Amino acid sequence: MNAETQVRWPWILTGVALVAALAVFLIAPDMTTRSQLGDYLSGFASTIAFIWLIAAYLQQGHDLRLQRHELSLQREALDLQREELKKLGKYAGLEQVAHLLEQFDESLRNNPNSPAKSSSELSTAFTNGMSLWKTLLESKDPNAAFDAYGKWMAIYSPCLAFVARVASAIDLYCEASGEAPIYPGHPPAERVYFGHDRIKTIPHVCNYADSAYAISSSLVITAPGLDRLQLAGLEATEKLMPGVVKEEALLEFRAKVKAFNGARRAAKADQGA
Repeated sequence: MNAETQVRWPWILTGVALVAALAVFLIAPDMTTRSQLGDYLSGFASTIAFIWLIAAYLQQGHDLRLQRHELSLQREALDLQREELKKLGKYAGLEQVAHLLEQFDESLRNNPNSPAKSSSELSTAFTNGMSLWKTLLESKDPNAAFDAYGKWMAIYSPCLAFVARVASAIDLYCEASGEAPIYPGHPPAERVYFGHDRIKTIPHVCNYADSAYAISSSLVITAPGLDRLQLAGLEATEKLMPGVVKEEALLEFRAKVKAFNGARRAAKADQGA
């Protein structure tokens, strides 16, 4: 039954009932019969009321179906709109990711004192810089140690900055795409090192994944030794330029080195036992 038929049939039935009632009233031979017919028509009127009750119920059901259909269409439109916004956000995030990493490579190229001219060369620079460690850790001459420390920091700082930039790019992508973050709360080097497989699947970041992994591997594996290098460099600086280094920084690195040495002695004792 279509909508037009639903609207017409109560009127048709009502019209038929009225015509039938009028015809019977006119055909009746006397008033007694007409009085009886009046009682009959009174009962018949309740039938008409029932017809209109059914009509109202069906019309209400039809209106509700139309409302449900309209709401369903609105939900579909909102879902499509949400997906489009999500795609736009993802594309914008990817552009930011690409810009973030390309900008870092550009800064290396434009810096005449940079130990590498691209992020892919930083791992080699890190390895070459390890030759400075012996002088920095063992030299009794604070000038030699200070010089080695300056050269080492010129390599170490951009390596740290690159890994931090990659970690930021990962966060941007995960936020834009709605994917779960990679080892949140961990230092950048650990996030890149342990999340290497996932990073290789991220657009744009995947182009830097291997270089970042190589540097992060060195940073994670040599972390205790790097703290010793920092301490040696800060102590040499303090000897040459008293008051330049904050006491808090010295205490922090001394505590780290002491804790590592204590743990190493305990491990050797366990092995000896």
